[in-house]
Amino acid sequence: MKTHTPSPTEMMTRVARFKDLKPVKEQFMKGDGIPAGAYAAIAADRTFILMGPKGLLSATGEDPPVIGGDGGDTYTINIATCPPGNGSPLHAHHYTHETFFCLNGRFEVRWGDEGEHHIFLEPFDMIAVPPGVVRNFTNVSNTEASLLVTIQGDRDRFRDVDNIPSVAERVERDFGTEVRRKLEAKGLTFTAGLDVALPIDNGSTTGVAC
Repeated sequence: MKTHTPSPTEMMTRVARFKDLKPVKEQFMKGDGIPAGAYAAIAADRTFILMGPKGLLSATGEDPPVIGGDGGDTYTINIATCPPGNGSPLHAHHYTHETFFCLNGRFEVRWGDEGEHHIFLEPFDMIAVPPGVVRNFTNVSNTEASLLVTIQGDRDRFRDVDNIPSVAERVERDFGTEVRRKLEAKGLTFTAGLDVALPIDNGSTTGVAC
């Protein structure tokens, strides 16, 4: 199915860098003069807002660094743990919103039909990828590392993972045509970037990190 590629400038509006975030209690102190001790009495020591829907402000009236989180009525939370050099192939989610949050290590996230754009996520950095964009992630650190991955969308459009065609070619080369057919029977497709329609599946399969 046809995809689109945000520019690096557009994609940076969907990135939250942990080093740039201010704890909510600091924002309270700055905006309303509420002592940090008073805020600590009602909340965790340090709370950070990374993403929220447009028009829904934080408790202190600030816009979150990333506008999002309103991509549908259902979401899943996943952890992807990868040895060095491991990750996902280039793929698209055509209807669901996928967000990557680095728990530890260092990850490269690429996007574009050929993965031509990229950024690196350090611990507690986050990027929210919109639907219809080819993306992947790779652990580029020298130890095992993990991403927290959330996927949000409408319940009847969760089965929307579409790999680029070369992934199918690799599967067939390494495992044979029958294995590719079995993957397709599970709902996976290999048409990301091609101008073809993606079937809508109304099954109960939930969104997982790929």
